[in-house]
Parts: sequence; C-alpha cells; structure tokens
Amino acid sequence: MGPRIPLARFGAGGLGMESVRKDLPPLVWLWFPPLAAATVLAADYFEWPAICEVVLRRDREGGGVLEWGTVLILVPAMAAGAASVPRLRGMARARLLRVWVALWALACLYFAGEEMSWGQWLFGWETPEVVRRFNDQGETNLHNVSNFLDQVPRAFVELFLFVGGLLLPLWRKISGRGLDERGIWYWILPTHVGTVAAAVWTAAQLADWIEPEMACRLNDSEVREFYIAAFLTLYLGSIWHRTRGPRP
Repeated sequence: MGPRIPLARFGAGGLGMESVRKDLPPLVWLWFPPLAAATVLAADYFEWPAICEVVLRRDREGGGVLEWGTVLILVPAMAAGAASVPRLRGMARARLLRVWVALWALACLYFAGEEMSWGQWLFGWETPEVVRRFNDQGETNLHNVSNFLDQVPRAFVELFLFVGGLLLPLWRKISGRGLDERGIWYWILPTHVGTVAAAVWTAAQLADWIEPEMACRLNDSEVREFYIAAFLTLYLGSIWHRTRGPRP
C-alpha cells in the first residue's frame, strides 16, 4: 500500500483526509447519503403514505424519486469521469489510469441507460417484438436478457464498493496509512468520500438478509441501486476534484 503517510485533519468529526490534495467537501459525501436514507426510513416508520408513494414507487407504477434519482445522480458521474481522463496525463501509469476511469464512466452510462430502459421511460415507446422475446420483463434493456449482463457487472461493482469503498478506507483510517500520490493506487482505490454511501448500501443489504419483510416494504433493491449510483458519482467526482490540485 506504500509508505505510512500522515493523514491531514479537517473539521468533519475528526475524519482524516488522505493527501494534501483537496477531496470533495463533507457536505457532498458526509451529510447527503444518510439524509436520503433517513427520509426513506422516516416515511416508512411514521407511515407517511404520500411520501412513500412518491419515493418508493416501483417501475410498473411509473417510477419514483429513488429510480429517477438513480439516473440523475449518474449524470455528474459520467461528466466527472469524462473530464478526468485528459487530466490524468503525466500521472503514474497514465494510460492505464485513463482507460480505468473511462471504463467507469461508460459503466455509469450503461447503468443509467439500463435503469431508464434507454429512454423508454421518457418517450414511452413499445418494446420491439424481437427484444420482447428475450427480455423477461418486456423492456428495452439488456440486464433482463441474461444474468451475465445483470448479475456479473452488479457483483463486480458491489465488491468494489464494499471492499474498496468501505473496508479499505476504514483500514487506512485505523492504521494511519494514506495513499501515496505518486502511485497508481491513489487514483484507482476510492478515498474516504465513498464510505458513507458504501455503509448505507451495506446496511440495506444486511436489512434484506435480516428483515426481508421490512426491506421489501422499503423497496430495498431500489435503495441499493441508488446508493451504488451515489458511490460511483462520489468515486469519479473525487478523482475529478483531486486532479484539479497541485501535482506532487
């Protein structure tokens, strides 16, 4: 992981930054993810039917805030990824890094496109018959065609989120180790800014295993997808933000 690097401090509950480069501000990554989750939990706990209907509505009922939010929150992720690629020139293993970031930006495009059935939500076209034969939900998308196009990409992203976005930042925080800005892992591994979104995703996953009835009521699959999108946006946004800083 590189040499031990002192972690600079800032006023967000004693959490440490991982480098001299400025990362995303706490207002973006520390407060927004739990606030969104608290709104969903409060709507269910206090039985606010109007809010539950608007926030948790499922695909077949027109899509709710979570589903549209998942699509919208991926837009800055794609923009940040695209803007970061040319800025990574001159970094360690620059060509590999640029391909890595570009692939994540394309992954966000695929995620958003699949989530909204590539515009079918917006324009309401009928699913072509040739697509309907292979799509088990009769939508214009690929992830309902086969598990390989759904479960495999999802599993990779979720593993990256849990290990790279939650476990490793916590380990670096506890051990006092930072990421060496001169190395490739500084750009590949997520920084601390994704930990809260990753933690909320983990809590939603645990709720699905422990309390499946409550998880189903909260439309936990959409909650998890929203926080995957939030994590990816914070990850690519962090790379973009740090490329603006002075080079070591």
